[in-house]
This record gives sequence, structure tokens and C-alpha cells, in this order.
Amino acid sequence: MKLILLLALLISFISGCSNQESLPPNELSGPLATPSLSPIRIVNTPPSPQDNYGMNSAAIEENTLLVDVSFSGGCMQHTLTLYSPSGKEFKKSAPAATDLYLVHKDPGDPCDGIVNIQARFDLTPLTEHYENIFGKKDPIRLIIINPNQEEDPFELLYIP
Repeated sequence: MKLILLLALLISFISGCSNQESLPPNELSGPLATPSLSPIRIVNTPPSPQDNYGMNSAAIEENTLLVDVSFSGGCMQHTLTLYSPSGKEFKKSAPAATDLYLVHKDPGDPCDGIVNIQARFDLTPLTEHYENIFGKKDPIRLIIINPNQEEDPFELLYIP
């Protein structure tokens, strides 16, 4: 009897972890989820550290930032959000630079599988913000920061 109850509980847990549903951009459910394009969010202050994740690589294709990340989970919806703190504006350097904070929100996912995804972010709002300040488009050095590991950012040159 205990074996049947244990087997029923295991099947219930496994079927719950494989439930896929239609999700908003960069909100993920399961290891094969492909997030769609999300805009960068320009905020006054950077967000506080959130849930752990690994930032594996980053690249730019046209006006899209692509970031390969991994985190544990696989059963529930996770969210990745990219923030640009407008209060810091742009660093005075050649070219101008800005910090971008990539934040992961885990809703308490009970699964412990490794999820690897490529998050995609539209950099157009950042280009527009830069243009509003300086009146022109110029290359921008992007410093992509995991708030939980600020000592290890990725740096890319973005040419709008």
C-alpha cells in the first residue's frame, strides 16, 4: 500500500513539473522554454539582488541583447528582467558606458533541474534614452551585471 501511495505521489509531482503554458516574454517554464523579446526597463535605482542564476555568455545582434543564463528549476514560471538605472545616467568614458542589471525571479520552484535559456532584450529604449540625453546615437559600452555577482560582469560594445 505504501508503495502505491509513493508511486502515485511521484507521478503527480513529475506531471506537475512538465506542465507548460503560454507565458509572457522572458518568463520561462521548463528547460525548452524560449523567451520572446522583452524591452530593457529604465528605472531610477538598480534592483536589489534577487534569486541566483549563472550568466554564461552575452552577445548583441542588431538592437537585441542575447544573454545565455542557467538556473535551477523546471516546474514553475521564472522571470528575467534587464534594468538600466537612469539615475546613474551614462559613465563618462570613450565610448560612454552604462550598467545593466539582469535580475532573475524564482517563484519558489520546487524542481532542481538545470534550466539553460537565452534571454532576449530589446535595446531600443536604451538607445532612445541615450539620444534624449546627448541628442545623437553613439556606440555605448554595456556592462551587464548579475546583482548577486557584481564582481564578474560581461562587457559588450553596442552600436545602435
